[in-house]
Amino acid sequence: MTPQEREIQAASLSNMAEKLIKKGEYGAAGEYAARALDFDPWNPYALNNLAVAQIQMGQRSSALENLNLAIESDPGHAETWSNRAAVFHRAKELEKAVCDYTAAIRLQPENAMNLTGRSQALKELGRPAEAGADIGRAVELDPENPAIRLARADLLRQAKDYEAALKDLDFCLEKRWDMPAVRFHAAMSLAGLGRKEEAKAHLDRALEQDPHFVEAYQERAVLNLLTMKPEEAAADYRAAMRISGRAQREPSNMVGLAMALYAAGKTREAEAYLKEAEGLAADAGALARLADLRDWMSRQGKGEREES
Repeated sequence: MTPQEREIQAASLSNMAEKLIKKGEYGAAGEYAARALDFDPWNPYALNNLAVAQIQMGQRSSALENLNLAIESDPGHAETWSNRAAVFHRAKELEKAVCDYTAAIRLQPENAMNLTGRSQALKELGRPAEAGADIGRAVELDPENPAIRLARADLLRQAKDYEAALKDLDFCLEKRWDMPAVRFHAAMSLAGLGRKEEAKAHLDRALEQDPHFVEAYQERAVLNLLTMKPEEAAADYRAAMRISGRAQREPSNMVGLAMALYAAGKTREAEAYLKEAEGLAADAGALARLADLRDWMSRQGKGEREES
C-alpha cells in the first residue's frame, strides 16, 4: 500500500469514528480511530477522535496523551485545543484550560462555545470581569444557544443580578431546556430575591429530574430551615450526606443538620452531629463559630426549661 493509500484509508476510518461519536457509540468509535492510526500514526483527526471517545469512556490520561500528540501533529486544529481545554477544565487545572481555550479562540475567534468554556474557567479562577467579557461575546455570537445563556445566568447570579439571571433561565425553559442545572440556578436566583417558595418549587423539580443532585438537597435544606420546616430540612441534609461521601465530611452539613434537629426538638441527636462537625472543622475560625453555635443552643435550651 502506498503512503497516499494509507492516508486515504486512515481518513476514511477516522471519519467513521467521528460519525460513531455523534451517535454516542464511543467504544466502536475508539476502535475505528485506533485502526486509522495503524495506517497513519500521526493523523491529527484520528488522534483527536480517539481522545474524544476515551474522554467519554472515562480514560482521561490516555485521552490527554492522544490530544498532546494531535496538537504536536497539527497545532492549527482548533477542536483539539478545545478538547484538551475541556479535559484540563474537568480536572480543575484551570490555568491550563484557559491557555488551551485561548489557543482555540485564536484559531476560531467566533466559536461561541470556546468563549463560553474560557468564561467558566475564568469565573472559577476568580476573574469575573474577564469571564463576563467572554460570555457577553458568546451570547452576541449565538444568542439562541441555551447552554450559553445558562452559563451567563450563572455569572449574573454570582454577581447578585438575580433578575437578569432569571431572564436567561426563563429563556432556557422556553427552549424546552428543562434540566436540573437550569432549575437549580433559577432557585438560587429566586432565593436571592427572597422568593423562597418559588425557589423551593424549582429545587423540587430539579430533584425529581436528578435524585442524586447533592447541592439541590443542601440548598433545599437551607430553605426549609428558613421557612421553619426543620424535619424536612433534616431529611434533605441526610439525603445529601447519604449520596455523597464529600457531603458527609463537610462540617457545614453537620451544622445544618444539627440546627434542623435542634429546631425539631431532637437536642441529643443535634449535639452528636455538632460534636462530629467540631472533629471535622479545618481551622480555629470554624471551631470558634461552632462554639458560638453550641453556646446559643445551650442558652436556648436553658430558656425553654425555665419557661416550662
